[in-house]
Amino acid sequence: MKGINNLINLYSALMKRLLMIPGPAAYSERVKKAMSLDVIGHRTKEFEEVMGEINANMAKVFRTSGDVFITTSSSTGAIEMAVSNFISPNDSIVAASNGVFGERLVEICNTYSPNVHNIKESYGKPLRPDAFSIVNKGTKAVCVVHNETSMGVENPLAKISKIVKERNPDCLLIVDCVSSLGGVEFDMEKWNIDIAASGSQKAIAAPPGIGMMASREGLVAKAKPRNYYFDVKKYDEYRKKSQTPFTPAVPLFFGMREALREVMEEGLDKRIQRHIRCAKYMRDGARKLGLELFVADECASKTVTSISHDKPTWLKEEMYKNGVVIEGAKGETNIVRVGHLGNVTEREIDVVLDTMGKIVK
Repeated sequence: MKGINNLINLYSALMKRLLMIPGPAAYSERVKKAMSLDVIGHRTKEFEEVMGEINANMAKVFRTSGDVFITTSSSTGAIEMAVSNFISPNDSIVAASNGVFGERLVEICNTYSPNVHNIKESYGKPLRPDAFSIVNKGTKAVCVVHNETSMGVENPLAKISKIVKERNPDCLLIVDCVSSLGGVEFDMEKWNIDIAASGSQKAIAAPPGIGMMASREGLVAKAKPRNYYFDVKKYDEYRKKSQTPFTPAVPLFFGMREALREVMEEGLDKRIQRHIRCAKYMRDGARKLGLELFVADECASKTVTSISHDKPTWLKEEMYKNGVVIEGAKGETNIVRVGHLGNVTEREIDVVLDTMGKIVK
């Protein structure tokens, strides 16, 4: 009984802490309430209505007239869906990395083709568009992370796309937009992005566990699936019926539908502007505390701020003790990361800065 009471006390304490990590983002009471609805069958008209609404709103968020596929998985699952369906064993691939998630993208590409050229940039620095001049007529796909969550860097995706498509108009541009979609300007059609993969738990502020992939109209017909669960042709068949090929996590889909309703009510452009405003507010506040920012302003993420500190683990633990959950480093860097994505406003950032100020003074 004592162990159970300790667990309950721990859970209660956790629920009172302010979650300010780069994901999963805290979701609203509306989303929590939606997830408490009674479960329904996933082959019913009721679920088809849920799925149809999710697909329609996700197309607006991706800014695409193409196809959207929703899967019960992590964001990494959506990325693997993007790679495994469109890359064949002998294809020549260019995959870029300037952080841990770029490195993961390279690993996924290596799983499906031995011919992967890695464009590598230092941690904390953006990818250089001119590095993509290596793309040629033989390059099947270029894979890149839009917003490198592990370092707090936004890569110049529009400029990268321009060079890639100039070098080879038929080259597929596959983008990990996990921590940018819904919080950073992202436009599949304007930027000539062929395939994009993301997740529910970041700027959309839905529960974790749903992956989303969007593809240019007509591209699925050219897919060569190499993975059973993420076979995009199966998903396309069921998408046309507003269903999924495998049993979905129905309560998460209820939450996802509600979170997307909130995005639409706020307006995507206004939501992006709020993320831009909050990023500046966080960075300006950190500077006022005398803290060193890890990334230059011109390439800083709009959804996560990385702060250099000689004792990052200590700072993260002290923040936790004082009721604010931030994240430490991914990769060999002395940084802490503060997420300001989803439904975050200046009010929550004030709590972060006030707490951090008391600790580092």
